[in-house]
Amino acid sequence: MYTFDTIKPAPYPNETMPAHVHLFIAEPGHPAYYLDDVVFDGEFGVTQAYRRAQELRGGTGIVRLERNAAGVWLARRDIRLERHA
Repeated sequence: MYTFDTIKPAPYPNETMPAHVHLFIAEPGHPAYYLDDVVFDGEFGVTQAYRRAQELRGGTGIVRLERNAAGVWLARRDIRLERHA
């Protein structure tokens, strides 16, 4: 299990790319690799075309934001790590 705190990013100005967070995995003895970006369901740029174009590196990066009892926005992203022979 992992957690991290961040601010919710905004889309880049004058771009078609949705607001996103980059994630990568670094394991001892293996090259680092990127996962699909974390993006926010229902927001600008998360279209059906975007969904179809995902590479699913580590699973889908599309998350749904939900507000907890304290008013903090939370999202869950399950990650599938690559298998190493």
